[in-house]
Amino acid sequence: MRASKPRATPVREGDSALVRVHEATIEILKTENEILKRRLAAAETWAAQAVITKRLDTLAANRLDALAASQARPWWRRLACG
Repeated sequence: MRASKPRATPVREGDSALVRVHEATIEILKTENEILKRRLAAAETWAAQAVITKRLDTLAANRLDALAASQARPWWRRLACG
């Protein structure tokens, strides 16, 4: 269902205060929207950094496991197998 289009109504003398209130509210909402956009960008950056850190930690752990496994073999097997 489509929303009806707002109708333009003439501004009466008493309505000017209401118009100013609405304009101020719009400016506040624009500012809050910018703040939320920045917070979202920061949260996305933080999440991406967390994923990268986790991957690097996993790679480091795998390398340490491989090193420990290779050092657990006798020296003659390390020479023969590489």
